[in-house]
Amino acid sequence: MTKRTTTLFAVALLASGCAFTDATLKVRYDEALAARGPLSSVEPRRVEITPFADKRPEIDKIGWKKNSYGMKTATIFSEKPVPEVVRDALALELAKNGHLLEPDPQVKLTGDVTEFWFHSNIGFFTIEFVGGNVC
Repeated sequence: MTKRTTTLFAVALLASGCAFTDATLKVRYDEALAARGPLSSVEPRRVEITPFADKRPEIDKIGWKKNSYGMKTATIFSEKPVPEVVRDALALELAKNGHLLEPDPQVKLTGDVTEFWFHSNIGFFTIEFVGGNVC
């Protein structure tokens, strides 16, 4: 093996080792996903979103990294509390559909977060992050 090949191999080993460590992610709702939908057909309202309670069984994490065999290898955390992530996503959807977030509301939205998950599937050269389910 040449020195260059050995160095690349060592870098590959280090990189793959990092794939199995705990991670804290900046989880957010992609603004590009927000679209005008059924809420846009309703006359614009002044809306207040109250803070959501986090009633998930494990509020300290949002998911796990899994290897190709489906085994959990590390824990995934959210940089921002999950109820704030959900609130921000809902606020973005409401605004995209013409509704205003104001302190003097016509409509007050309340709720609890009971499920929120995120995991990754680790391939040979890739890591696929999969998120979803907010209840």
